[in-house]
Amino acid sequence: MSAEAAWTSAWNVSASGWTAADSPKVSVDRQGDVLLTWTAGDLSTTYSYQRVQTRVKFANGTTGAIRTLSPDGASVAWPEADSDDTGDSAVVWEEDSHPGTIKSVTGP
Repeated sequence: MSAEAAWTSAWNVSASGWTAADSPKVSVDRQGDVLLTWTAGDLSTTYSYQRVQTRVKFANGTTGAIRTLSPDGASVAWPEADSDDTGDSAVVWEEDSHPGTIKSVTGP
């Protein structure tokens, strides 16, 4: 069987009108649930308003809602994510261009 046969079709993770920026991250727990994390930019503004967003794609193929983790108005970049075996996850990112200023959110 070809390795290509295992791939599903592409789908948009970000909401309409938003585009992913920086380096999207993927984390998988033991059950096969996938946490997708990215920085999204609002294309409707002249200044690209950024948000750290996440979405879960469950092992059964369904997707969860897009969650915005960063506060509105913050300058955010470089999100990182990791999940443990039970599905608890942590997401961290740089905020307001301050070296060493990192925000984190934990939860499923």
